[in-house]
Amino acid sequence: MKTSMKIHQLRIRKRSERSKYRMLFKQLGLKVDCPRYGYGNSNDGNTSRRFFANDEAVTRITGIDNEIVKRLGTILNVLNCQESVNSTKFGEYASETASLLAKIYPQKKLTPTVHKILAHGKDIIEYQSLPIGELSEEAQESLNKFYKKYRLQNTFKASRVRQIEDLFNMLAASSDPLISSLRHVKSRKELQWNYTLEMISLLDIPSVTNCDDYFTEN
Repeated sequence: MKTSMKIHQLRIRKRSERSKYRMLFKQLGLKVDCPRYGYGNSNDGNTSRRFFANDEAVTRITGIDNEIVKRLGTILNVLNCQESVNSTKFGEYASETASLLAKIYPQKKLTPTVHKILAHGKDIIEYQSLPIGELSEEAQESLNKFYKKYRLQNTFKASRVRQIEDLFNMLAASSDPLISSLRHVKSRKELQWNYTLEMISLLDIPSVTNCDDYFTEN
């Protein structure tokens, strides 16, 4: 009897989740947790940015507390903006967010990734010589895409040795400093970020009190 009740509750929960996913796609165009052949699932950086940028709609559709959505979105933007982060302020903000999560959703456990950011993010930021946003896995992910592209389109496949040799030469040419210096690729720092007052308060930027001051100085 207990087993059948658990199965019934699980089916209801999955049905509710699917309904929310459909609403997210219908209203925001977001494909959440959709499998992609060769790429895991649809939960990538673009999906995350659009999800947290539409916090009010996300709260209405999913029922997640709006303050939680805003805070998590702010933390992710701060970690990815490639600016120097004030570790003390970030630690306080992350601690407040963790306390709020425990208060609003006491029955939910934090995932390992969220726990690392909220509990240990301050320590990680303090011991890094570069802004935390510059130490991401994006370079590795991009290289994986190039690796697959070069292997399929730019290698001689009659011999395994020849294929590896062609692949090595293509990767060496694409990463050559002289060739790379001839073209200008905008870094994320040069792209327009939606800096909010909450974000700026966590960054290590002296004498900046609002968004207008920040964009004037930069």
